[in-house]
Amino acid sequence: MSLKEKERLEKAFQVFKEALESVPAYRDFLKRSGFDPNFVKGPQDFEKIPITDKEQYLRKYKLPELCLNGTLKGMHTVYRSAGTTGEPLFWPRLPEEEAGLPAMLSRELNATYNTEGIHTLIVAALPLGSWLRGGEVTWAAHAAALSTNGAFTCVTPGDDVEETVRVIKMLGEYYQQIVLVCYPPRLLPIIDMGEKSGLDWPGMKIRFAFVGESVSEEWRSKIGSRIGLSETELLATWGNYGGTETGRVGRETPFTVLLRRKASEDEALCKELFGKSRPPFLCERDPAAAQVEVIDGEMVFTKHQAVPLVRYNIHDRGAIISRHRINEIFAARNIDLGHLLQNLGFSKRDSDSDAPILAIYGRSEGAVRFMGVEIHPSQVIEALVDSPLKGSCTRNVKLVLETGYRGEQQLRLIIELADGLVPEAGLKRRFAKIISENLRKVNPAFNTLCNTMGKDAEQCFPNVELLFFGSWEDDPTND
Repeated sequence: MSLKEKERLEKAFQVFKEALESVPAYRDFLKRSGFDPNFVKGPQDFEKIPITDKEQYLRKYKLPELCLNGTLKGMHTVYRSAGTTGEPLFWPRLPEEEAGLPAMLSRELNATYNTEGIHTLIVAALPLGSWLRGGEVTWAAHAAALSTNGAFTCVTPGDDVEETVRVIKMLGEYYQQIVLVCYPPRLLPIIDMGEKSGLDWPGMKIRFAFVGESVSEEWRSKIGSRIGLSETELLATWGNYGGTETGRVGRETPFTVLLRRKASEDEALCKELFGKSRPPFLCERDPAAAQVEVIDGEMVFTKHQAVPLVRYNIHDRGAIISRHRINEIFAARNIDLGHLLQNLGFSKRDSDSDAPILAIYGRSEGAVRFMGVEIHPSQVIEALVDSPLKGSCTRNVKLVLETGYRGEQQLRLIIELADGLVPEAGLKRRFAKIISENLRKVNPAFNTLCNTMGKDAEQCFPNVELLFFGSWEDDPTND
């Protein structure tokens, strides 16, 4: 174990001790689990500590019981989760959790987009309210702009496509570049409306910083070609990984984007790197973020915060991959990623970092994040309960994210029919209608998304594909 890993493990052990001493819910959780904390003598025993998660820990206790010292006093703000799988959870924040955000954002914007050297307009087109990303990013962007004495300008049109386009059209010409911060699914409507209003996207120097979810390389390429982004501009579209529970855990770098692009172009390479034919989302772990473990293929986090997390499983499937292993695999193919990065205009340090690479394969149990909303196969099955189609299919249901020809995100729903049924068009339409209607009832976040889309709500509905009974194992998407 490296010195840095030992330091991170010691830090995680201190979070355990803090939770044990000052969080009533955590002490009760350990007692109910039959676990004696005296067995944990030091960092070397950290792996003995029980795993926590949303259902078995967070939802079992009242919010103050989950907080440091069993109280909400001293918490300067509270964010809420989306509530995809039930009632939303609320997440208080300590002042020190956010005090450094403006400085961090300012550093990263400058490192990524040279905001200190290029006159830049930051357009934060995020939902405002109690959600983490909109509230936190909007506040941090304003504070960062203030602290840098006008190195860049920040404007916040919110999650309003028409207003965002108006801001870009009216102000864009006065800046050398624009950085649009938004959820990936909202970008395509912005591009479409901009084109209709006469915006010349290829003629503008515009970059995109994404929050909330990752994008595929296919999506990145299609969007880039529509608005004139060069393939050499690895961070023209830039994302990160994290959530309301954990905060930001990692971010894309030139190295991770190039690595993912190479893997998407070579299936054999991709399988050797990740064990899959399609590359996962890749990011560099933030050394100041949560301690990360991978247990049984799922991401587990430990972090000091208002609601301390100790070995908390968010049920994202993932892996931690060393740069040494990555470089060895590429070297065997006579490929030097560092040299490629330098040829693209990036510095040697972009490839020399020793920070581990996080590979995020997606949600466990087949869940997907579609247009910012998490949808589970179990919710599709639940949507069919007590419907006229109950009994018309097996429990073999799969959700697949795809990219349309314009770059739009699409949701494909694959269902295995019950024995004796034929996958004809009329039955497919019935499945699509009933599932879309009932999914709004069982998934509050999906219902909110449909309401937000208004007359375009049908864009949220899945494209249903029906399989004959017994053909599930032959489906090529089961890779």
